[in-house]
Amino acid sequence: MSLNDRIAQIFLACPSCSVKVDMQKPIGIFTCQRCGCTFRHNWLAWGIAVAAACIIGKILSVQHCRSFPVYWCLCIIPAVIIIIRMKPFSVINEGTVVVSLERRLAILSKLGFKLAPAFNVDELLKSFPRKSYEESGFDLALIGLGMTEQGKLRRNHCENLRLFDTECINNTGDYSRIARDMMGITQGSLVLENIQDEVDNDNRTAWLAFDFKGERIKIDCEVNDNRVDASIFTIFTELLDEADPEKTFVVYNAFGLNTLIGCVTKEQLEILNEHELHFSPLT
Repeated sequence: MSLNDRIAQIFLACPSCSVKVDMQKPIGIFTCQRCGCTFRHNWLAWGIAVAAACIIGKILSVQHCRSFPVYWCLCIIPAVIIIIRMKPFSVINEGTVVVSLERRLAILSKLGFKLAPAFNVDELLKSFPRKSYEESGFDLALIGLGMTEQGKLRRNHCENLRLFDTECINNTGDYSRIARDMMGITQGSLVLENIQDEVDNDNRTAWLAFDFKGERIKIDCEVNDNRVDASIFTIFTELLDEADPEKTFVVYNAFGLNTLIGCVTKEQLEILNEHELHFSPLT
């Protein structure tokens, strides 16, 4: 995050959801278009900050500080610190505004999860009605992005997010599909070749094998009815860390038998959590 972005997040962002707010007037009551909360300046913080700046300025003038840049830096920096510590805004009312699906997708796009160019909102509305998307925070919008299109092509709605069914191991090929999906959401960072697997529920054996950087890796998977052996995700995480240390797999809140897994940079993960979209590193 650039310095300008950090400053904007402190002084131009909603205190409830941290989304930048278009403040067309310097003084008054502001409304966040994302969460609908209303807030105003914390006048106590600003007042104390101005008083501190004036006192420091008076002290410096008495001491005959002749350097103009130094004079203003020594006045302003303590004032800014006071405002940040006391918070520049105070919330009046928590949000109640209904945020449209389009607005939710725009926010998620800025945070790292974009609807693929081949699709628009109409594709997501094939799975759930608009009202459901707009009543469920960001959960259902994320689920919609993690799904695949309805039809023969089965293209993914989002390039770096997948909705995984944790009870999908029924036949040979199922573990290979998971490996290809995990590779796909890294968008080229993790390369696995010659992917093969075998699932034999009758003899209670299953394995997954692939080439990584010229080395053949074979994983013996635990057979537990049709449930995925979660240990394979730990291995994928370790391989991604070796292939691209800047990226990480992340997991969102589990939804019954389904789990959302994404791939973002570590900086993006921090920003997601700052916006209270609680993704956790996949381990």
